Amino acid sequence: LIVRASDGKVKVLSFKSGDREAVKYEVDMYPALLVHGVEEWNVRFFGIPAGHEFGALVEDIVDASTGRPEVSPSVVDALTRYVTKPTRIMVFVTPTCPYCPLAVRAAHRFAMVNKMIYGDMIESIEFSDLADRYGVYAVPKIVVKVGGEDKVEFEGAAPDPLFVAKILEAHSVELPGELERELSSFGSPGYF
Repeated sequence: LIVRASDGKVKVLSFKSGDREAVKYEVDMYPALLVHGVEEWNVRFFGIPAGHEFGALVEDIVDASTGRPEVSPSVVDALTRYVTKPTRIMVFVTPTCPYCPLAVRAAHRFAMVNKMIYGDMIESIEFSDLADRYGVYAVPKIVVKVGGEDKVEFEGAAPDPLFVAKILEAHSVELPGELERELSSFGSPGYF
């Protein structure tokens, strides 16, 4: 119904593991949902975006349709300047967690800012083996991988500057001054 009402703007495509499109978008788990809009971004949901995550899906669709996610200039600058290798942000969630959508949205906005970033929501119950592998006991749990290697893990829905600080840590990059000043407004540098 949504597809028909969208006048061709919404498409539902179905692929199997190993299909050309699955390989192109590096889909390695199923079920998977990708959100594209003005451009093709690496905004991905692994598992059903149910419960509180449904709101994140709707907000991602809005951002995708405009191509302008709400991100501060210092965050955009840090992500575009210093994230130069493929970076996967895995956000483990559960449908009942009210804080998880904040972390998912941040990862997805970052993926819209820099195509080297893959922002992945991973539903912990559906992917329990993966959640166990990463020791997911509290959500949201975020794992940042750079070049396929696990680099940084943390828990909690952090404000964008703190989240970006962890991404830059994964890239072994010192915080740029403007981002450091923005971080100071959040209080303790030992947030994580």
